Parts: sequence; structure tokens; C-alpha cells
Amino acid sequence: MKSVSITSTLIAVFFVCVCSFFLVFAGYVHAQSFADEASLEVSPRTPAPFSTVTVSLNAYTLDTVGASIRWYIDGTESTNVRNERAITLIAKDLGEATVVRATLTLASGVPLTVSTTIVPTSIDLIIEADTLVPSFYKGRALPVSGAPLTLIAIPHDGSNKGPGSYSYSWKLGEDILFGGSVMGKYRITTTMPQYSRPLVVTVYDSTGKTVGSAAVNLEPVSPELYFYETNPLRGLSERAVNGSYTLIGDEVTMRAEPYFMTANIFSQSPLIAWTIDGREVATNETDSGSITLRREGGSGSANIGFRLSNQAQFLQHVTGSFNLSFQ
Repeated sequence: MKSVSITSTLIAVFFVCVCSFFLVFAGYVHAQSFADEASLEVSPRTPAPFSTVTVSLNAYTLDTVGASIRWYIDGTESTNVRNERAITLIAKDLGEATVVRATLTLASGVPLTVSTTIVPTSIDLIIEADTLVPSFYKGRALPVSGAPLTLIAIPHDGSNKGPGSYSYSWKLGEDILFGGSVMGKYRITTTMPQYSRPLVVTVYDSTGKTVGSAAVNLEPVSPELYFYETNPLRGLSERAVNGSYTLIGDEVTMRAEPYFMTANIFSQSPLIAWTIDGREVATNETDSGSITLRREGGSGSANIGFRLSNQAQFLQHVTGSFNLSFQ
């Protein structure tokens, strides 16, 4: 009888343990199934340093009537945002992580915790247009339609990795360049489009996680033309002729400087013409961009014109003129 009692006790204990295990396991599976139905959404997805970030709790498939929500930032509860579906915070400095955690306790008492890590990044997008500007020009060479364009993306995520350590996806308008993301493709060359088009570059790390993105609207400019006096001693003047020029001596050499046309245009047999009062005159064989004007007779004036056209790019053409007076 004693052995039967011990056996019965062991069976009872085993039954209780098994039931407890299945109850705990069922609760775990139940919570896990809820976890699959909730997430935190960060906007913007890749915030810049010290920018405002919104974190939203998505749990639309769950019955959250009577549920409570608690938010924790880097392990500390933010009591002033209890039961809020979304919170805002300020991102830290470049590469510094912020851990955001939300605990949703359902009316049934089942707790559900989701978390996300916010790491601020930035992407420098450099645009280099291969177009003409004078050597003294302190501004940036701007892109004209059809001109070669170099685009460089430099990611910053707080690490010491070089730009070649990331993958890059380039999108120009609706066209995905290179068929998708390419490892180390942080520098590309393309042609400036004829019309305005958006450019977006997205950067990924070695695990495929998005590091950040940068966007710019590529807007082609119109070429410009300015005239400058060339002096044998002082060289090219940095002050453009403002519509008119008075000849003091016996002659003057003027140079036409086109801005923002393809840099190698003069090696592509462009159409170049100088005119005096509308009549085309011979150009300088060694320097077609310059003309020497000499005084003839007494006082008077003349309209000096110049035009330049790129035969390979029909939108690259420029004309201009100024009035020359002499006494």
C-alpha cells in the first residue's frame, strides 16, 4: 500500500508539472503571436542628428480596448506619454543610438513589448558639373542640359568606415541606375537630363540595413555669356562689361566667356561667330573667343555680338552683345 501511495503522488506531481509547463508555454506562444502583430514605426526612417523623430506603435490587428501603453527611452520610462500611440523625441548626435521600447499590456493582462534603435546618420551628396567657368570665378560650375555630371555620396553613421564599404542604389527620375544597389558605387558619372528630374541615393550597410538616403532635384540651368577686357599687361579683367564699353585708346581686345556650357565644347567644332552691327566678321584662328577692336576714323559706336552653339547638344547655345563707343 505504501508503494502505491508513493506512485500516485509521483504521478500527481508529474501531471501538475506538465500542466504548468503547457500553461506557461501556451502563454509564451500567445504573447509571441501578439508580438508578431505589433511593431514600432520610426519617421523619418533614417533621421539626421538632433532632428525631431516620431515613433508610432502599430498594433491595429490587436484588440487594444482597455489596454495600457508605457514608453521607455534608453531604459527610463517617459511617464508623461503613457497610453499615447505615438511619441516624439530628439535624435542624438551622429552615430549615437537611442533605444525606444513600448510595453503594451492588453486587457487580458498579457504584456507585449516591442523596441527599436534609432541611430542618426547623414549622407552628403556632392554634384560636380563639368561645365565652363572662368578661372577667377568663385562660384560653383552649374549643370547645363547634356553636360557630364559627377555625383558623389558620402555616408556618415559615426563609424570609421570609408564610403566604399557601403552599397548604393541610385535613382534618377523613374529610372533605377545600374539595375539596383551596387557595393562601393558611391561615385557615378551621368549626363545632365534635359528637364528637371529628382535624384535619390539610398545607402545600405553590409547587412542590407538602410544607413540613410539623400535626394536632390537636378535642375538644368541656361548658359550665360559675359564680355571681359583683355589687357596685355594685366591679363583678363575680372569685371564684366555691363552693356557698353568706351574705347579710350586705339584698340582693345575683348573676350567672350561662356558660363555653364560643356567644358570640352571648343574641341567639338562648335559654331562660333563674332558680329559688328550684325555683320559677321572673321574670328581669331588661335583664340576664337576673343576679338580685337580698333578705332577707325572719328567718334562713333558699334554693336559687338557673339554667339556660340554646341552642335552635339542643341540646348547648349548662347548669344550676347555690348555697345562699343569711341570718341
